[in-house]
Amino acid sequence: MNQAAAYIVLAITVVSLWMLFQKAGDKGWKAIIPFYNSYTAYKLFWKKAMFWVTLVIALAASVINVGVMVRHSADMNGFVSAVADDVGMSEEDLINGNFNMTEEELNQAAENYTQRLGADLESGADTRAANALKALIANFSALDGVLLILAGILMLIAVIISIVYYSKLSKSFGHGVGFTLGLIFLNPIFMLILAFGKSEYVGNNA
Repeated sequence: MNQAAAYIVLAITVVSLWMLFQKAGDKGWKAIIPFYNSYTAYKLFWKKAMFWVTLVIALAASVINVGVMVRHSADMNGFVSAVADDVGMSEEDLINGNFNMTEEELNQAAENYTQRLGADLESGADTRAANALKALIANFSALDGVLLILAGILMLIAVIISIVYYSKLSKSFGHGVGFTLGLIFLNPIFMLILAFGKSEYVGNNA
């Protein structure tokens, strides 16, 4: 998602929440305050305690991921530098995705490079990128793997909680499973329908 699309989705979310809060008898301005808007939504449409559960889970997963990345930052920086040098780009352009090619060309180039790097690893070729990747893998411990698995489990739990939240939101306005699926897969559209349509707040179904 590009930056402009992200801003549009954010604007739709804030405006929709403003209207939904008002429909639920609360103050619409709460929708514009980060975190407080989510807390208010969970309070109105589910349980406020679940907001804190979700927040703690997300923070724990983030801390684990960042911790592993920081521990291996030198190795990762070395690998990124090697790849950038290998493909003739600056590290900044590589990290920021500043590629002068179409998405199809980029996907093909990435596939070709991955295959070449894999072949270098299998053959034991003494290339900078292959050596940097070997160093990264060699320094990756079993504990790192366990931590990343734990972070993945925590994020999965957070996703499940968000799905239940959308179900509670749907029920709070008199809708069922179909509308819940819409909120999950076509969220901006169904949030607008919920906010500006004829749906009325029927109460918290927690």
